[in-house]
Amino acid sequence: MVRQYTERALRLQRAVIRGLMFIVFSGLVLVAFYVSIGRIAVSAAEYYKENLSAFLEASLNSEVSIGRLQGSWRHFDPAISVDHLILGSVSEPAVVLDHVSIRISSFFSLFEANPVLTEIAIDGARLTLVEEDDGARRVLGLPSSDKPFDFQLILDSTPHLEEVTVKNLELRLLGRKSSYQISSEEDFPLKIIRDGDTRTVSLPLLVEKVSSAGEVERIHLMGGYEGDLRIAENFEANLYLNVSQISVTDFLPEIRIRQYQLASADIQAEFWLEYAHHEFRLSGVLNSDEIKFADESRQLKILDHIDTRFVMFSSSVDEGFQVFFPDINMEVENESFSLLDLNLVVEKTRDSYVVGGNIPTLDLFKLHSSLLAMNKQIDLIPERALTALSAANPRGRLEATTFYADF
Repeated sequence: MVRQYTERALRLQRAVIRGLMFIVFSGLVLVAFYVSIGRIAVSAAEYYKENLSAFLEASLNSEVSIGRLQGSWRHFDPAISVDHLILGSVSEPAVVLDHVSIRISSFFSLFEANPVLTEIAIDGARLTLVEEDDGARRVLGLPSSDKPFDFQLILDSTPHLEEVTVKNLELRLLGRKSSYQISSEEDFPLKIIRDGDTRTVSLPLLVEKVSSAGEVERIHLMGGYEGDLRIAENFEANLYLNVSQISVTDFLPEIRIRQYQLASADIQAEFWLEYAHHEFRLSGVLNSDEIKFADESRQLKILDHIDTRFVMFSSSVDEGFQVFFPDINMEVENESFSLLDLNLVVEKTRDSYVVGGNIPTLDLFKLHSSLLAMNKQIDLIPERALTALSAANPRGRLEATTFYADF
């Protein structure tokens, strides 16, 4: 009885081993077949150039021209390179990419049921973005479309990227207020590189205002991220942005105070962003040496200088957020004024935002002097209020001032 049981167990064991060996062997045969067919298909990529052009034309609703299409094989992954890719007409191209190469992960593409790119390299990219009357931006030379761009390919690839490199970028922004030329630095390409579980990011850009006297400013975003952008619980990021100088009025909607419009506000800034577990923390340092408003005939300087630090944190900006200003320092007409430890809370109601704030200490004399000095430049204070304010001579401090506003 025991002997029969032992023989049956041995036969079962041999059957399992043979089954596993058959599965492994079949898998190896399928992989070899896949690699062989893949190598043949990729090596013949040039023959599919017209098919790829037709596919891109249907997807982008625009003419597409491909200079050369090549394929290769890296381990188990196909790699495709395209030379001189043009979107739009050849005579007036909308987008020109001198060289593009991508690597497609076979394993992750099967897992995601979508093509997953692990490597992207672009050398030479030229395009122009134009700002429409409604504030939206589109690529000049490409037809407008009501169909939004499908970001699924980018989202599927984000957690699997090994390396992204962009060299020789030339981007022109044609805004309603000003135009800018944005380019990559010659020896510092835009990069995303995998380092263990972290993707390190370095995106240095040179920004030149077309109407300025050739002054070139620098914007640099750097840091890293981990996880999958599609899954908030699994995504973490730490980023730093440095802005040497930029005119924020070129990118903001029209801001008016009475008959005056914000005309000039150049800032230097640094920002730090931390995101993890559905919550973000944004801190920054802002400096501006001159803020001007304008009416129909002239420009008026409202502030000689302003600098501030802030920390903003929230789980959702759509629902509300909290901002803390350790200090806000202003100077106008040789009068200086500072706010310390200002707290703001912004909450969203059905159709509006509610803003509440607290100022621990407010110097009445400094506030009074600064308001009068500011009003010399631009008459923001109504005449009756100005008369009463000019006659007053306040001294002392307000402690724990709380205010509330509904927008």
